[in-house]
Amino acid sequence: SLHSSNDTVPIQFKKCCYGYCIDLLEKLAEDMNFDFDLYIVGDGKYGTWKNGHWTGLVGDLLGGSAHMAVTSFSINTARSQVIDFTSPFFSTSLGILVRTRDTAAP
Repeated sequence: SLHSSNDTVPIQFKKCCYGYCIDLLEKLAEDMNFDFDLYIVGDGKYGTWKNGHWTGLVGDLLGGSAHMAVTSFSINTARSQVIDFTSPFFSTSLGILVRTRDTAAP
């Protein structure tokens, strides 16, 4: 919470963004001495090539609306051709399991 000017009355607020990526961004900003403003991308997308232009975060980066994106973001060939990625800083072994049609029950 934030506090009022006399620091006695707490004022509740809601941050748009929180978690590991935000913690990392805050540490980078502190260590490298830069400020940042956060926003949620207008179309809510990560970025795909659609109708001759990039959508989402990729579109914002290419258009200059954003200078950096810190998020869980898949690196693929199409995106790698138009934006630069760092080395991944977090990796999981999560996967999706599905049953094949002809799998017999145990």
